[in-house]
Amino acid sequence: MIQQEIEIFVVSESSVKQFFYRTQFHLYAEEDMAEINPILFRSLEELPDECLCSKKRVVLCDAASYQTGLETEKTKVYPISLKGANILLYRIAQELHLLKKHIS
Repeated sequence: MIQQEIEIFVVSESSVKQFFYRTQFHLYAEEDMAEINPILFRSLEELPDECLCSKKRVVLCDAASYQTGLETEKTKVYPISLKGANILLYRIAQELHLLKKHIS
């Protein structure tokens, strides 16, 4: 098994949106290449401190909860919304080199 070097966090005030973003991202990203954190985060402030994470953090953040200036060398935050989510999540998986082989 490949070492998972990326942990994906999903942030949204809506649990329905969180489920949708997770499900859609799973369609495009190889499951053994990144771990999607199972905890429901309703705001960026709820995320664990990055010093507690050994992996690179990628945050899929609903546009309603998005704040600028929270990215670091170890944490990348992508604002997403329901409109255009499929295309955006595909592009994020592609940018992170997580795209499933049968999709690329």
